[in-house]
Amino acid sequence: MDTTYTNLRIALNSFLQKHSFWKVLIFLLNGFVFVLIGLQLPGILSIKELGRYSVPALLGYGLALSGVVLLVRFVWIFSLDYGAYLWRRWRYPFSPIAATPWPELAVLSWAGMRGVVSLATALALPLTLAGERLFPQHSLILFLTFFVIVTSLLAQGLTLPWLVRHLHLQAPQAQAATEEQQLRVALARYSLTFIDKQLPPDTPDHVVQELKRAFSYGTNSTVSSCPFFPEPPTPFQQMLGKHLLVVKAQRELLVELQEAGDFEEALVHKLEQELDIALLALRLRVENGQVALATL
Repeated sequence: MDTTYTNLRIALNSFLQKHSFWKVLIFLLNGFVFVLIGLQLPGILSIKELGRYSVPALLGYGLALSGVVLLVRFVWIFSLDYGAYLWRRWRYPFSPIAATPWPELAVLSWAGMRGVVSLATALALPLTLAGERLFPQHSLILFLTFFVIVTSLLAQGLTLPWLVRHLHLQAPQAQAATEEQQLRVALARYSLTFIDKQLPPDTPDHVVQELKRAFSYGTNSTVSSCPFFPEPPTPFQQMLGKHLLVVKAQRELLVELQEAGDFEEALVHKLEQELDIALLALRLRVENGQVALATL
């Protein structure tokens, strides 16, 4: 029993360290890219080809392109959300999520600031084409890309707090708690449906009832805890094996919901981490002989 818990602590510590490492690495890479944006800007402004255009013309092109980008994002966000809502109602009838309120979609659309992807696309354009012909309007494309990036970061970024207050949106912390509650309820309902319809038909009734009791929490945690016994009796072996099946099904559902964009990515990752830890704990018990493999 002591060896099992020691192995579990080591595995969980390793998992959490890897998760923290990737978060820090992504943060550093994002910061490095925006430093590159600042270093590239003076070189773009000094390109002689831009001298063919007057300053008002360049500013007009930049503002027009920024407006088109913002308008396209508004149309895309609103239409995509409504389409996703109709698809979700058909695909996941157990989900309690309603259509996203328009103020939230407006803020989401306004928060679409340009940056890394736009810069990488512009810088990836070749200087010359086949036959040593210069890429048409190469310098203008780079300038307009930087203009849209700077405009979106300054205009949209600085006005975003005002827009949130003006639309009287729910406080971010309370909104996040509400969304997390909704996701946990959806997972609980899916778990009960899985227990009723997907478990092997030879599962004893008392195991089914105990699983329903364990997974009908819905509000407190992502996964319920199984008691630990050094030499579990046969009913507990069956319970732990079926428990592992339900947790795996929850993990698959979270992946589908993340791909569908129904919930915030950070929230999905948080619950995925809880499920990964639960799966790791259950698998360690299996590997240490706590559950007969025939029950899985």
